[in-house]
Amino acid sequence: MNKEALLTAITEASAAKKVSYEDVIGAFRRGTGEVQQPQKKSLSLINILYAIGGIIVCIGLVLFVHQQWSGISSAARIAITLGSGIAAYIAGTFILRAEGFRGVAFSFFLLFSLLTPFGLFVTLHESHYYSETISYSDIIYMLMFTATTASIFVTKQSLFRVFSIIFGSLLYFSATHSILQGSGLNTVTMLEYRFLLLGTSYLLLGYGLSSKFRTLTAWLYAAGSLMFLGASFALGGFKPDVHQIWEIAFVGICFAGMGLSVYLKSKAMLIIASLYLMAFILKLTAEYFSDTIGWPLALIGAGFMLIAIGYGTYAMSQRYLNAGQARPGE
Repeated sequence: MNKEALLTAITEASAAKKVSYEDVIGAFRRGTGEVQQPQKKSLSLINILYAIGGIIVCIGLVLFVHQQWSGISSAARIAITLGSGIAAYIAGTFILRAEGFRGVAFSFFLLFSLLTPFGLFVTLHESHYYSETISYSDIIYMLMFTATTASIFVTKQSLFRVFSIIFGSLLYFSATHSILQGSGLNTVTMLEYRFLLLGTSYLLLGYGLSSKFRTLTAWLYAAGSLMFLGASFALGGFKPDVHQIWEIAFVGICFAGMGLSVYLKSKAMLIIASLYLMAFILKLTAEYFSDTIGWPLALIGAGFMLIAIGYGTYAMSQRYLNAGQARPGE
């Protein structure tokens, strides 16, 4: 195959979304000997140690404040918690500029992300803040979401991308709780709808980031599927309080999730959709056949259906989703 034919094949494959930018670059680097897998594994272990170190420091500071709470002043409480969080961020920003110290900077940024919310809570508590409309959590999550989102562009650290999603989700729950409080609406039902919307947001965000951040995308697909399908399952209700529209729609939602998992190349989404479909079949069997003479037969039928779903999930995974397998149409 000459150069022009090879480049044309890559162009056609990328247009059909059969290969990604990372696939092509990875193949090129393997061919030139640039990829060193053992080094990546060792770096991953070092990053884990950095993360554990940051978490331990955060726990130590929180325990120190808890033990010495009555013996230190309000200013000292704020300085130890919020001040330490801000200092960790500033230190991480400077350390990030030094060659070979990115992992150390990661530890300081992790410490900032974990400790600063506690510091903000202490600050609000010590300032005797009170409001019937904007709660502590609204302020804390809004400030942390803003700070971590801005830090994505300032530091280019993937850690802040993760925490931006976490704090954005917490802000969403906190703000909607404040809005719905006192509305008279069913609290449980509203919580289910909120999870439904958040799961949809995760799936859309994962799709938007899929070309550049594949690891984060995989987690977003998994979490989004879990929340969306879990909320849909719960909205169907349980006997005697059953919502038939959601029960009927849930089967279609599960099959749509399986189909979408093939398009998005998400094995986690396929497995989650299959497990929820299995759970739904068991739920229907228990609710509608447990008091009838056909209960044993219903169990047998449900068992065969579960086997079929399990095999179908395995077959779809092997054919469409396994890494290194040929894509459809190849």
